Amino acid sequence: SARCEHLARQLLIYGRAMPTSEMMQRIDAVDAAALGRVANRIGESKLSLAALGLVGKLESFDKLSARFH
Repeated sequence: SARCEHLARQLLIYGRAMPTSEMMQRIDAVDAAALGRVANRIGESKLSLAALGLVGKLESFDKLSARFH
């Protein structure tokens, strides 16, 4: 069930089950500066590509990545 998956994720990430109140405090602590840091980290990372299906018709990785930089 979704509840079990949520608990398992907490155990893997934090090593314990996190109380709802603590989770809410962590969410409330997110501010614009934190979101900006994450956005910068994502924007500065190298582009990656995963494809499924008729991959022979994909645009080349170099051409695709040039559109993002």
